[in-house]
Amino acid sequence: MTHLKNILYSLYCGASFLFIYFYIFNIFFGRKDFKKYSPHKKNFENQIDKLKSQKILIGMEMQVINYNIPYITKVLSDENFLDKEIMDCLIIGCYEGHSTLFFVMTCVHAKFICVDTWNKRNYHKRYNRDAETYFVKNLENFNQRVFKVKSDSQSFLNNNLKKYDLIYIDGSHDASIVEQDCKKSFDFLNINGVLIVNSLFWRGFHKIKTNNLSGVVNFMKKLKNFKIIYVTRNILILKKI
Repeated sequence: MTHLKNILYSLYCGASFLFIYFYIFNIFFGRKDFKKYSPHKKNFENQIDKLKSQKILIGMEMQVINYNIPYITKVLSDENFLDKEIMDCLIIGCYEGHSTLFFVMTCVHAKFICVDTWNKRNYHKRYNRDAETYFVKNLENFNQRVFKVKSDSQSFLNNNLKKYDLIYIDGSHDASIVEQDCKKSFDFLNINGVLIVNSLFWRGFHKIKTNNLSGVVNFMKKLKNFKIIYVTRNILILKKI
């Protein structure tokens, strides 16, 4: 039922045939990739649990990246990002640092610019209002590779001068902001760079077309020189060609 709703939602938002094809393809054939790379997911979860038990890490109860780890790991491996010695990455939307930790611990030489507003006033009551403090604590052992930027995504991207090999977007879920985050981020990708958009089918806003997917669809309508790698129930992964 979830997949049918997501397909109908995609059609309603005006997604392309190619987008829907990749979603359906992943339903039937993506399980093989998920199963093959699932040990990476379990290994990461075990590392996090161990570090939390040792009080090295704190928080991170809302671990939204975990289901995506097998797919992301396959892409990182296929693109030779796991051991790449010179690699610049951008993460938009960091919260307590769980996703950042995954990328930092997986791409062992990469450097990461991490952008978030960490605005307590914007957090729903079930979210941790001290997320910024938690992020700093959780990433303190990676200070040589992780650079924190407290800013909204658009202000950061409007002033950005760097190019990136990998960009992960999990910031605002408002369609208009998502569209601009994707568009500007894609512009800053190196050729053969990878763009990952999380929470693809999130539907938290009452008006359907104000959610994530609508922004992503609008972004992709104007997009050229790209290859779809995955469309799953959680993420979109594109490669710039």
